[in-house]
Amino acid sequence: TALGLPGLLALPAPAQAALAEWARSGTSEVVRVHAIRALATLGTVLRDASSNAAIGSLLLDSTAAPSAPVAAEAVIALMDVYAEDDLNDSVMRPLDMLTRLDHVNKGVAGAVAAWVTSEKQRLKAIGKGAKDPDYVLAKARLQEAKTNLPRFIAYKRDLGL
Repeated sequence: TALGLPGLLALPAPAQAALAEWARSGTSEVVRVHAIRALATLGTVLRDASSNAAIGSLLLDSTAAPSAPVAAEAVIALMDVYAEDDLNDSVMRPLDMLTRLDHVNKGVAGAVAAWVTSEKQRLKAIGKGAKDPDYVLAKARLQEAKTNLPRFIAYKRDLGL
């Protein structure tokens, strides 16, 4: 299967393949963000290590997306999926998740600032302002990732990960 999820626990293989592809290279930022949210939902439900590791790997890869909102959504998804400690040793450690998230964390502030500047300019050019609902939501999600990622990493490090 595309994500390596057991068939009885998850989506049929064609749906898995579509979801993985949408998360990686959906036709728009909105499609990629929603695919990542769907993966996060699956990750919070599928707690067996093999299913969850496939989801975690895809979410980790998505943190490197060139789109700041997509990368931020992947960060938020990872924090949601791994908020509980049941998969620390069986999934997070083998994926070297904290090392990879440390790397992501180093670039978050700059990515958020660059995105805000660029998006404000884009909105101004098309006659929309900073009150545009899509902009407000994306900015809030970026800020959430920027604020909570260092806390998440510190929490997991305190647990010995």
